[in-house]
Amino acid sequence: MVLKKALFVLVFAVATIGVSAQKISGDISSLKNQNEVNLVLDLTEILVNNKAEEVYLASLTKGKKEEAKAQISKEWDEDLPNGAYSSLLNNINKEMSNTGVTVGDFPNAEYTIKVKVLNITVGSFPMKNSAVKADIFFTKKDETTPFATLKNKNALGRYSMNVPHYIARMIMSFNYLGGSIGSMVAKELK
Repeated sequence: MVLKKALFVLVFAVATIGVSAQKISGDISSLKNQNEVNLVLDLTEILVNNKAEEVYLASLTKGKKEEAKAQISKEWDEDLPNGAYSSLLNNINKEMSNTGVTVGDFPNAEYTIKVKVLNITVGSFPMKNSAVKADIFFTKKDETTPFATLKNKNALGRYSMNVPHYIARMIMSFNYLGGSIGSMVAKELK
């Protein structure tokens, strides 16, 4: 019993430290005066399950007929980016609804939030949740150097292990990532 209590305290402490360690570095108060902020999702040069994207895709399509390969390619190149962006966007805006700032596809906006995905853990049905690790950069229009960052955010798609389709599982992680980003930004803008 003592061991169980000690383990619970340790797990709780690690979870608390993990959450508090992920804060926005820099000052994003300039976003307060903005009606629209651009959102960019960067899925280039990602790892999948900590391996090169090409390695994962090769294993996914190995031994499949051309029709199945085409379907996997469509899901990966279209359904995943579109679903991930939509989920990310909806959940950022949901959390920021009281700030007066709307995040979206606004390429002419004064500021941009860029979500650079580093690794996607696909997860598996019914054993393992999906997760997304990303770095988030806040930049001013026509500038490449960020004025604020949020590093090493690992968003777990809670309950995604209950979803058989791999693309839907991954999109669930982007739901959580969007909610987390939106919550942190909203907190900073209050």
